[in-house]
Amino acid sequence: MAAALGGRQKFPYGSRNSLALGLSVLATTVCLAAAALFFLSVKPADNGSAPPVVRDSTETIDVLVAVDRIEAGYPLEPSMFRKEARPVISVPPSAVTDFAQIKGFFASSYIAAGQPLLGEFITSKRPVNQIQPNIPEGYRAVALSVDATTSVEGWARPGAKVDVVLASNINQKPAVTVIVQNAKVLSADRSVAGDGGEGGAPTPSTVT
Repeated sequence: MAAALGGRQKFPYGSRNSLALGLSVLATTVCLAAAALFFLSVKPADNGSAPPVVRDSTETIDVLVAVDRIEAGYPLEPSMFRKEARPVISVPPSAVTDFAQIKGFFASSYIAAGQPLLGEFITSKRPVNQIQPNIPEGYRAVALSVDATTSVEGWARPGAKVDVVLASNINQKPAVTVIVQNAKVLSADRSVAGDGGEGGAPTPSTVT
C-alpha cells in the first residue's frame, strides 16, 4: 500500500548495484557522444574545394591606356595607346593588355585620355559614321535647329544632357512642354568634339 501511495520502496541490494552500474554506463556513453560531436564540429570540413585565392595587393599588370581622347567610331591604332602597370585588384577582367587583341577594331564609345581600354569600349564592326556607335539600340537621332538661346549660348555640345521642349500656344496662351527629357547631344554642326563651346567657338546652328 505504501508503494502504491508514493512511499519509499525498498530494493534488494543486488538491484541497487545493477542500477548504479547502468547509470554509470549511461553517463560514460553520453560523455563520449558529446566529445565526438565537439571534435566533429571543430574539424574543418573537407569538401574537396580549393582554398580562396588572395591576391597580392602589390601585384600589377600591364594594360593599354589611351594617350589622348578617342572619339567613338575612330579606328584604333597602336599610337593611340601606351602600356601602364596597374594594380591587379583594380583592373577589370575586360581590360585590354596588348594591342594585338584589338587590331582592326574601332572605338564604340568615347574613351577619355588616361583611361584603361576595356572590352566594352570597342567593336569589330566599322561604324557607318562617328555618331552611330553612340546611338543605343532602340533609339533614334534627330537633328534640331538651334540658336544662341535654344542651344544655351552654345553650351549644348556633344556629351551634354538636355531637355527638348516645345513652345506653343495652349488656349491662346504661350506654353512650353517638355517632350524629351535627359537627351544626349551627339553632335553640333556635324562636330562630335565635346569641348567645342570653349574659346569663343561660334554657336551651332544645328544639334543632333
